[in-house]
Amino acid sequence: MLAIIPFYYSENIIFYMFTQQYFNCLFRLCTESFQRVDFLVMNFLWSLLAN
Repeated sequence: MLAIIPFYYSENIIFYMFTQQYFNCLFRLCTESFQRVDFLVMNFLWSLLAN
């Protein structure tokens, strides 16, 4: 029983690290795409103002 606990614990740590990396990647992709959208919207507004 005691031998299983560290293995289970390390498996959870690996899973946790993987999910952290995965969510960090998702979050980074979302923020980058939102920044890109903001950039496009700003360009569009600037082009409207320029006209």
